[in-house]
Amino acid sequence: MSIVVLILSRICFRQVEPSAILSGTSPRVSQGVLLSLVLQLSSELAKDTGHKLQWIKEAALALNPDDPHLGKYMRQCLEQAYQNCHCLMGVTTIPSEQANLRLVIHVMNSLMSSCK
Repeated sequence: MSIVVLILSRICFRQVEPSAILSGTSPRVSQGVLLSLVLQLSSELAKDTGHKLQWIKEAALALNPDDPHLGKYMRQCLEQAYQNCHCLMGVTTIPSEQANLRLVIHVMNSLMSSCK
């Protein structure tokens, strides 16, 4: 497990709800942090799956596919996160995780379609 995912798992998941940071008209973190969060959390989905999917969903919904600073990176990062989620879809047997994965995959696919 990467150190970033470990830190996120210990701090974010246990102490803060994603909506407290990521919801609203202006998230409390930058678009770069949101994109990194989606990519990092999707890389280790087998552990703490429910919490990670909740954070990925909220972060992905807060992403702006038109962000001029991330334009060339956004699609590439989202494609990797999409693949990571899609791989788990074939493995997980927990209905709630499958439903959340479908939603996250749909959101990422929509974002990728919107990327320039």
